[in-house]
Amino acid sequence: MGIFLFLCFCGFIGWALWSATQWEKRQEVRAKAFLQLCRQLEDSPLSEQLHANLLATTEGSSERAQKAYQLALSILADHPDSLSAKQFALTAGRKSYSAERPDKTPTIYDEQAIQNDIMIRTGGSAAPQPEPVKV
Repeated sequence: MGIFLFLCFCGFIGWALWSATQWEKRQEVRAKAFLQLCRQLEDSPLSEQLHANLLATTEGSSERAQKAYQLALSILADHPDSLSAKQFALTAGRKSYSAERPDKTPTIYDEQAIQNDIMIRTGGSAAPQPEPVKV
């Protein structure tokens, strides 16, 4: 019986170490992907697919979430009338603020801070202006 418990304990420790190693590897992959996506956004700052992919790489890292938010605000400042840029800034802001919260949910004060950041970058326009339709 004692040997069985010892083997179970060793197995659990081994699994925990393996799991931690896998988590670290996933974080390294996400960090590399994050940097690559940031470079791609320089060429296509309004790409909604790039926005979504970049935000997916912020999982597990409040530092990357904060950098993504700052990047989103920078894109918004360059494209203040873009609905895509505003949505990116809003989503990135929520991820950034919620990353620091124990329950991973932004507070009403966080939402107000995000709204203020967006309004500053857009010259005070609260509602997004639709982009003109190209014919």
